[in-house]
Amino acid sequence: MLAQDEILRNIRVLTGGIDLVTPDERHLIDEKTSIADRNLENILLGVEEAQVMVALASHFQNLEADKQV
Repeated sequence: MLAQDEILRNIRVLTGGIDLVTPDERHLIDEKTSIADRNLENILLGVEEAQVMVALASHFQNLEADKQV
């Protein structure tokens, strides 16, 4: 595990690097972040849809099982 002083040193290095980002690079970072956010939303939507489909399949299987009894 990182020591507290090492974590602080890493944070300082990171913030120093962020200050060096040009406006064009910042724009690209923002654009890619937006794309990643949309992709994540689409993935989550797909997972939710899959959960609904699994629930429906289970429900239909139960209905078929009840018909045969």
